[in-house]
Amino acid sequence: MQNAEPEQPEPSSSARIVLTQQGAFPSIQLGAASHPVAANESTKQTDLSALPILVEVDLRTNNWKAALTAVAKNEAGIDLRIICPVTAQEKDFAELLDEIEPLKILRLAIFDAEQHIWLEQISKQLVSAMQGRGMSATHLAGARSHFTE
Repeated sequence: MQNAEPEQPEPSSSARIVLTQQGAFPSIQLGAASHPVAANESTKQTDLSALPILVEVDLRTNNWKAALTAVAKNEAGIDLRIICPVTAQEKDFAELLDEIEPLKILRLAIFDAEQHIWLEQISKQLVSAMQGRGMSATHLAGARSHFTE
């Protein structure tokens, strides 16, 4: 006895996708490495400083400052993602704010390092610390997701 293939339904002639204009398309940005990339003379270098760049820093690591240094001269601004322990307090952000204060931070989000989600309490503490220094940026919320997860 042969395995019969299941019958496929006939496509409906009434199935349509309708596209309508709804507003501004989100900006497209680039990601940055967490370490400076060595220049290679055989590789064509492209100047991307006119585009906003997304940078993720994990405050539990020793190299998070290097990621910020690598993009510090970006003229279009930085979209910053901060990873930190859920136990972080406002006082813990002093070193981070020292590093980002001279940068053009457009948007930022802060995520719990274990659950990879935005936590309101941590975000409020960061906003308070930034406001105490006269700093501002658009704050984002959500989940820290990757295509591989």
